[in-house]
Amino acid sequence: VFNVHEYLPTIDAILSVADLEKMTVKKLRNALQELFTVDLLPHKEEVNKTIMLRYFRLVEARKTEQQQHEQQHERQQQIQKNELLAAKLHSSLNANNKKLRSKVALKASDINDNESNTPGGLAKPVVLSAQLQLLLNCHDKLPRTAVVKKLWEYIKLNNLQNPSDKREIICDEAMQPIFGEKISMFQLSKVTSAHLF
Repeated sequence: VFNVHEYLPTIDAILSVADLEKMTVKKLRNALQELFTVDLLPHKEEVNKTIMLRYFRLVEARKTEQQQHEQQHERQQQIQKNELLAAKLHSSLNANNKKLRSKVALKASDINDNESNTPGGLAKPVVLSAQLQLLLNCHDKLPRTAVVKKLWEYIKLNNLQNPSDKREIICDEAMQPIFGEKISMFQLSKVTSAHLF
C-alpha cells in the first residue's frame, strides 16, 4: 500500500539543501524515484501535492526565521546603542572612568554568576576556543545553539556551500584551522563541540 508520508523526511531533507529557486516538483519526484527505486507515476498527483505542501511549509519557516533574525539584529543594535550611550554618560560623569567600567563589568559578571535560574543543556553559555572566537569575532560566552547559528551565518555570508552539493562546506582560510579544507554540514556540530568548553 502506497503511503506518501514515508517519503516526508527525504522530501524535507532534499528541500532543505536544494536551491529553491531552481528546484521543481518533477526534479524532486524523479530524485525520490531514483533514491527508492520506485515508480511514483501512479501516485503522481498525491506526491506532487505533498511536495508542494512541504515546499511552502519550508518557505514560510525560512521567512519566519528571517524575520526573527532581523528583529534580533534590531534589538542587538538598540542594546549596543544603549550601552554606548551609558558608557559616554559614565565617562562624562566620572573622570576616573576606567575604574568605574571595570567595577561595572565585575558587578555584571557577578550578577550573571549568581543567577539562580541559569540555563542548562544547549542553552547554557559555553566558552569558545581562541580559534573559534577569532573566526566568529565573538569573545563572549554563547549557548551552543548560538555558536552553530553564527557559524551558519558566516558560511552563508561568505557563500561557502558547495554549489553542486549544498551539504558540503568549502572552508575559507579563516575556517581551515578548525574544520580543514572541506566539511559536511552533518559533521559541523561535532567538530565545533571540540572547541567549546
